[in-house]
Amino acid sequence: MTLFLVSLALAYIITLYFLTNPLKHTRKFMWRRFMNWFPLGMTYSFLYMGRYNLTVAAVALGALMTKKEFGFIASAGATTYALSLLLVGPLVDKLGGKRGMLLGALGSALMNFGMAGVIFMKLNGTLDVSMGVALAIMYSINMAFQSFGAVSTIKVKSYWFHVRERGTFGAIFGTLISLGVFFAFDWGRAIANAVALEQPATPTTARVILNNLFALDGRTVPALWLIFAIPAGPAFVRLVAPDAQVPWSAEAARSVRAILSEAARADAPPVVRGISSAFHSEGSIPGEGETQIFLNSPEDKPVSLTVQRRTGEQPRWFVSQGEVVDEGTSQPRPDTLLWYRIACTLPVSIPPSSVDGQPADAIANIKADYKVILEGLGPCNRTRKAAGGR
Repeated sequence: MTLFLVSLALAYIITLYFLTNPLKHTRKFMWRRFMNWFPLGMTYSFLYMGRYNLTVAAVALGALMTKKEFGFIASAGATTYALSLLLVGPLVDKLGGKRGMLLGALGSALMNFGMAGVIFMKLNGTLDVSMGVALAIMYSINMAFQSFGAVSTIKVKSYWFHVRERGTFGAIFGTLISLGVFFAFDWGRAIANAVALEQPATPTTARVILNNLFALDGRTVPALWLIFAIPAGPAFVRLVAPDAQVPWSAEAARSVRAILSEAARADAPPVVRGISSAFHSEGSIPGEGETQIFLNSPEDKPVSLTVQRRTGEQPRWFVSQGEVVDEGTSQPRPDTLLWYRIACTLPVSIPPSSVDGQPADAIANIKADYKVILEGLGPCNRTRKAAGGR
């Protein structure tokens, strides 16, 4: 219900923006200005989440953070914020509002990750310094970066809103601040509850999502560091569509964690967007030959499928992720990231454009070998189909 009311308030302020147009701006200008202030404003809201999460963490940590420590950390941050404004204002005038906001958001994200690391080490007994001092230093630097938020927002918006429209801008700005406070205390508390060791018989939605991402089950200490890590930005995960969900089960949770771990690696398999070209070459002995199928990837990483036929042997196929076709590579294991990216995106048949200009017998061999690959991969067993996939 709370989220609904907040969403309603946000929808109201957006509607108010478009309806309040005393200077009769063109629709194109109104949309261009909206695309300017809305992303910037939401960034400012998440900056607030990265500011007030300290209060949520203090409550969740309980006896691990005394009131004295919390007061010391908060006062150090507030003092730093006040002093920083004296320097940040003139600095943003030189840097510009957009650069100022980017600097503030990135710096705050890094400091929130740092505070997450301090909490992680404290809970696991590996922190060799005072938690209060470590958090006070990082929170103070975080607040120095936070001071860029309001100054940069006003710097950018002042050029877009006429004096007669500043009241509307004030309402927008105030709503975005309130939204940030909501993110900090409502979502922050939801994270704290979701990572606690004691959980209800029926897990909450937040628990299910965070458990799938961070393997919370079986931990001996609560993952309270996520209160700082998630607002930092990269830890957020957004569903690509309303139907991009699967019912929870232990097996599905293990599969999701494994695939997300693969996707986070530097050598993760590239995204596949279909077939670009295919070629077949005959072997020196009748009945032998090799087909190569090159796949499209928006990441400009080479990916190809190869089928080899040898006399007296079953056709053999494999995947290569490099400029050189490596016969030592193998077929992708089912339910891995590479398998999903190939099995669920390949078309049901070879596109005619990929074999243009080739002899009829070569095209027939390519189609036959492509069928071998599809049979080897098996059906894509996910419920959401990729565009053009099987």
